[in-house]
Amino acid sequence: MLPLSRLRRSDMPPEAWVRSDLAASYFTSGDLDAALENAERSVALTASFDGQKLLGQILQQLGRKNEARAALEGALDAGGDPEGRRFVEAMIRSLSSPTGS
Repeated sequence: MLPLSRLRRSDMPPEAWVRSDLAASYFTSGDLDAALENAERSVALTASFDGQKLLGQILQQLGRKNEARAALEGALDAGGDPEGRRFVEAMIRSLSSPTGS
């Protein structure tokens, strides 16, 4: 999961950052529907690495593997630091495995 402190405010317009922060909070609390709504709104405003990664995590938890994979691939397209990219690549591999979530 994406810790709230990892969200980089400077990488996003203010509304996108607020939506992503809300999505992360809802995701942490287990309210996946509210998390998804806010993550989708954030990504619609700007397709940042962190926003796409969080969207992928939420979709994975909802069992929407194909959409999760697309969001995670979008995160890789958006950039990210080496550690974050390795995490996303591992998530994509887990979605491709027969036992992936």
